[in-house]
Amino acid sequence: MIGRPCVCLLVVIGASCGSSHSTPPAPTLLEVTLPDLSRADASVQQQVRERFAAMQQTLARHGTTDAERGQAYGDMGKILQASEYYDAAEPAYLNAQRLMPREPRWPYFLAHLHKSKGDVARSITSFRRVLEIVPDDVPTLIWLGRMYLDQGQPDQAEQLFVHARQLAPREPAVLHGRIRCRAIPSPRARSCGRDVRPAADRRSRS
Repeated sequence: MIGRPCVCLLVVIGASCGSSHSTPPAPTLLEVTLPDLSRADASVQQQVRERFAAMQQTLARHGTTDAERGQAYGDMGKILQASEYYDAAEPAYLNAQRLMPREPRWPYFLAHLHKSKGDVARSITSFRRVLEIVPDDVPTLIWLGRMYLDQGQPDQAEQLFVHARQLAPREPAVLHGRIRCRAIPSPRARSCGRDVRPAADRRSRS
C-alpha cells in the first residue's frame, strides 16, 4: 500500500522536470488573405496571386522553419504594400515579425506602412523597434528623427540626429535637418543646428 503513492510521486516529479525543458509556444499568427484586386492592373494582379500561392506552398510544406515562414509572410507583405493594399499587408508583416523577432526589415516596413496610412503613433513604435534590434541603423534614425520633428518633439529628434551624425558625418541631408531644427523655438533644439546630420535613405532591403 505504501509503494503506490511513491510511484505517483515519481510520475509527478518526472512530469514537472520535463516541463522545464518544453519548447516555447508557437507565436499566434493572423490570417492573411488576398484583397480585392479588381482596381489593380492585370500584371499586378498576377504578381500578387503568384506571391500568395508561393506563400501558401511554403506554409503547407512540412518541416519549414520559422525563418522560412516569416520570409514568406514578409514577401507577401512587401508586394501588397507596393501595390498599396496596406490593410492586407499589415497582418503579413505582423506574422513575419512574430516568426522572426530579431529581423529588422519587418518593423521597418511596418513603420512605413503605418506612415503611409497616417498612423504616426504606430509608425514611431515600429521605427523604435527597429532601433532596439539595430541601434546604429542610420535610415531609421533619420526617419524617426523627422517624425519627432513633425510632432514638435525636437529633444527626442536631436538625440537621434546626433547619433546619425556620428555614424554618417557626410550625409548631404544635414542641411535640411539643420534648417528644421533651427525653425523650432526651443532652446535645446537650437543646439541641434550644430549636431544634426540626417542621412539620405539609401536602404535596399530584399
